[in-house]
Amino acid sequence: MNDTPEHMFNLAVRWKPTDRLSAWVRGEYRGDGYRSGTHSATGQDARDVVGDWKGYTLFHLGGTYTVSQNLDLSATLFNVTDERFNKAEVVNGTTYATYRNNQEPRRLWVAAHLSF
Repeated sequence: MNDTPEHMFNLAVRWKPTDRLSAWVRGEYRGDGYRSGTHSATGQDARDVVGDWKGYTLFHLGGTYTVSQNLDLSATLFNVTDERFNKAEVVNGTTYATYRNNQEPRRLWVAAHLSF
């Protein structure tokens, strides 16, 4: 299929060492994907010019701490290894992205959940 990874794999592991603390780690793999389209100047298949979309692996880490019956604090670090997806290659004046989807660099998400 066009623009779809040949292989995909996800794995998540959760750990709850206490009643108040839980943590998880998640990995995701996206294999190389078939690149469709043509080079605008030459009419040559883009795949022949720069190859398939590149595969990648990401890891995410998160956890939740229950402060009280009414308050949970959570945090997630996405893209732990800070994989960068803004890579490109210029061929005959045409720019080709290395990756099919531009994922965000490492980022931190924090939340407080208050119930009343």
